[in-house]
Amino acid sequence: MNDTTSLESRAPLQTRLRDRCRAALLDRLTDFARNMGLDQDDWIARFAAAAGRCHDELAGLHDRRGFEQAHGLTASRISLVHEEDLEFTLELTALARRLRERCGAELTRLHLRYMTLLDQREAAAEQTPVGPEAVCSALRALSDAAGFDPDQRLRFLERCAEPLARTLNGLYGELNGVLEAAGIAPRQTERTRPAPRPAPPPAAAEPPPELPPEPPPPSPAEHGMAAPAGGLGELHLRMLDAQAAAQTVERVFEALREHKEIAPPVLAVLSRLQTPLQRLVLADDALLSDPRHPARRLLDVTATIGLTLGPACTAEHPACRALDAATGTLLAGDETSIAGYGTALAAAEAVADERRAEAEALAQAAVPIAERAERREHSLIQATHLINRLFSVDTHGSVRSFLALHWLPLLARVHYNYGEGHPQWQTCAGLADRLARSAHPPLEPHGRKRWLEGLPALVRELSQGLAALGLDEAAREAALAPCLELHGALLAGTDLPHYPPPAPEQAALSAPVGAHGLRILHHGGYAATAIGHHAAATAGPGSWVEVDLPDGGALRGCIVWSGATQRLVIIATPDGPQVLVATRRALGELAARAACRLLDGGALVDRAAREALAALGA
Repeated sequence: MNDTTSLESRAPLQTRLRDRCRAALLDRLTDFARNMGLDQDDWIARFAAAAGRCHDELAGLHDRRGFEQAHGLTASRISLVHEEDLEFTLELTALARRLRERCGAELTRLHLRYMTLLDQREAAAEQTPVGPEAVCSALRALSDAAGFDPDQRLRFLERCAEPLARTLNGLYGELNGVLEAAGIAPRQTERTRPAPRPAPPPAAAEPPPELPPEPPPPSPAEHGMAAPAGGLGELHLRMLDAQAAAQTVERVFEALREHKEIAPPVLAVLSRLQTPLQRLVLADDALLSDPRHPARRLLDVTATIGLTLGPACTAEHPACRALDAATGTLLAGDETSIAGYGTALAAAEAVADERRAEAEALAQAAVPIAERAERREHSLIQATHLINRLFSVDTHGSVRSFLALHWLPLLARVHYNYGEGHPQWQTCAGLADRLARSAHPPLEPHGRKRWLEGLPALVRELSQGLAALGLDEAAREAALAPCLELHGALLAGTDLPHYPPPAPEQAALSAPVGAHGLRILHHGGYAATAIGHHAAATAGPGSWVEVDLPDGGALRGCIVWSGATQRLVIIATPDGPQVLVATRRALGELAARAACRLLDGGALVDRAAREALAALGA
């Protein structure tokens, strides 16, 4: 058979395989949507159509010149960017990133097979036609078809993240099998190496003509994708020489060994990888520059698992044994094989997934308690907002203290039971406003007379509100006494009594309220409502954190649930087992004093590599 005949017979096979993979993607997404309860035919059709369009654009089917003209298309170019709903866009982008991490090894192999299938010489990982970016852009079409409002769209993304990860991971495994059976091998990416230095010309020879300088490698932006957030691509790395590359890897491992919070057995596993990675980086410097590199991901995932286990963990822990076995298999083979690192990465990710699943199972019984606690937190914040709006620079301390310490609980309870539109909420809010204004009597006689006549009714109604909270007469009188003293001074024209403003309440830990020692970390009264920009306080489900609890204890756990308003999370650890319900306000307060920390091995590795490169002048 001549070459022309071979190419002609090969093209239909490529087309059939591409179409088969496309159909499998749409079938899985259709099943996913129906399982999520979004089963109206019109919604499904729009969802599938959007996914199909994304697939075809990324596969280069919208241009007869093929993928070379589609190079640089990503989901962000297709439909992830909408100016009017930036928050949803950011959440979609974050979901795509998490899905890519969860599908790790299977997706990496599938991407390389797709490069072979589509005859691509180079393609960014985000350009896989069946990848998470294309799927997430189609989720926008599904949410639009279902008519979700902005809050519903965000809750939908949170609800579908885990089942979608399972769906895609299964799909990618299936497609790898299909392409492998058809003889589609992963593309072996080639790296440009410097040519050997030519021998010096004879003395009498003319100097060779000067060659134009080689163009710099394309930046991520020229490929239509952003540089990975937090990745070393931001440093605009140049090619490292062999010594600098090996020294950088060595310094990364020195930093890992100096970190006292990594489980010692996991640190031993990491140490076994040092020499192989120093060899690998000489042949493949993407290990340092690309956070998605399988060997780099293996380092990140393993370090994160070590942080989640903590320094007291022993080698008998199942996670440690599994990581040790995976590393042993890797080192027994070709230490420079990317496929070998991909297999070890899949094993490490399986350990991480299993630990996360164990934590999720522990938390199931806590969800009803967490939902009620989130409603209470939401009501407390709304009540606090109302009171803060009444405060001004000249609000007297007695009024501030009464509203913050005594009236706030009543407002929060009414909001929890009835909401803001209920007459009881309006009545309580009106009384708070009347008390704040009572500290500033009018100067003109008629207004002052009305102010004086209204004081007894105001005090009586405030006392009735306190009675509804369960305060007895003595407690009610004690709560109102500073305000009455203020009113007396205003009537007599004497100096006003001094009362310091109320101190914000610190987050506190409840007594056990459920299985596995379930407790609630929250504010029970007046406190700041802002969460603060701390990574540990704003992390989403799947992230691991370490929390130093107010009672002196500590918890290393996985965030396995986040409420509808995003104000509260459930943190669980399978190593206790232990479960904690925590408001993000409380976590933010602890994070501000370094008592709540994100456990992220990738960030640790990245920081160590950056420092090493800076020290080497790279």
